[in-house]
Amino acid sequence: MKVGVIDSGLSNLGSVLRWLKNDYDNLIIINSVVSLKEYDLIVFPGVGSFDSVMIFLKETNLLDELKNYINDGGGYFGICLGFQILFNSSDEGRLPGLGIFDADINKLNLEKNILIPHVGFNEVILDEIEFLKVLNNKSFYFTHSFGLTTTNNLSAENLGYTMYDGLKIYSIINYKKIIGCQFHPEKSSKFG
Repeated sequence: MKVGVIDSGLSNLGSVLRWLKNDYDNLIIINSVVSLKEYDLIVFPGVGSFDSVMIFLKETNLLDELKNYINDGGGYFGICLGFQILFNSSDEGRLPGLGIFDADINKLNLEKNILIPHVGFNEVILDEIEFLKVLNNKSFYFTHSFGLTTTNNLSAENLGYTMYDGLKIYSIINYKKIIGCQFHPEKSSKFG
């Protein structure tokens, strides 16, 4: 299996590569435009800011390549910010996201007066995602101030969530060959 790992220059690339090396031998770091069609899976690690990542994708000509790859059914795994860019926009920035899913990323304390960032281990509830049921009610490591709190027309069978101080945050999505998670599996011990 050929796995491409996006290096935006902002991410926790080292941690993600060490984590992926447990299961994959053929890891290729991508930091400039290449044809993604030859890859079985693209992993987008996430640390940084929404606009910085979108600028990186545009300046390296990876923006359209990545959108086309995902829309054509390519395998994609987005972690934290790599999850957030799948949506239309984020309160963190002004630039549009990839728009794969019709929803927006919100600042977490807009709805309730909660402490941000949300940092630490928290439980992920996967009531309806059969493919990932083994992860149901397990705890994963989070560190973020923005998240998916409204879903528009996304189906519950594609989403898992986490409760943080009374706020429901959608923390994982699985749709076709796309998996995105708000948490950091590479920092989440055995369940990651």
